[in-house]
Amino acid sequence: MFKNQEEKRFASGLLIGFFLATGLMFGLIQLSLGPYYGTLMNLKPQLEIAYAITHSDAYAGIQVLVGNVNTAAEAIAQIPIIGEGMDATKVPMYAQALSTFMESVRGFTESGLALVNFEIMLLQLAIPAILASIVMIAVGAKMNAEAGKKAKGKKSRKK
Repeated sequence: MFKNQEEKRFASGLLIGFFLATGLMFGLIQLSLGPYYGTLMNLKPQLEIAYAITHSDAYAGIQVLVGNVNTAAEAIAQIPIIGEGMDATKVPMYAQALSTFMESVRGFTESGLALVNFEIMLLQLAIPAILASIVMIAVGAKMNAEAGKKAKGKKSRKK
């Protein structure tokens, strides 16, 4: 597989270095997010419910209703007694603020659910990745030791 011992030592060093970095990265993920795993698992169903609500037909209907508030406000303003007590000029501003808020909630549920799912996936991957990294570092160390023994054996024969 390897032409000489230097190639084997290089490959073992590459193997050790890559999996050491991988193990450290997943170890850091486990240390920083691990204590919050239970919280994330409790938060996920709530975010899924909020996501389902904000992506339902009823929510879309409410957004359409908010969009039609300006028309309704103009019609109400025309009613003599009720219209006098209402400032119809502020209605579009309030409707726009409500529409923006509803879009923000929809965006929050999308990004929040994606973030929680990603964090849970990282945490579930961290322990197996750390274990695989430890195994591969050991394999690289064994390859390096074998290459070192064979290189010493060749050097002593030349003398």
